[in-house]
Amino acid sequence: MTMKELRAVLSAASGAADVVGFTIAEYLPFDEERLSGILAELPIFAK
Repeated sequence: MTMKELRAVLSAASGAADVVGFTIAEYLPFDEERLSGILAELPIFAK
């Protein structure tokens, strides 16, 4: 799954329901910065 696809899936899920939990499997450390940016857009991770 590309980061663009991940962003679309997470945006659709958070737009359709309240996200109350989240798990990341097969974490890729070299994409940490981009993943962090995507997750920061989700209301569950908003400050």
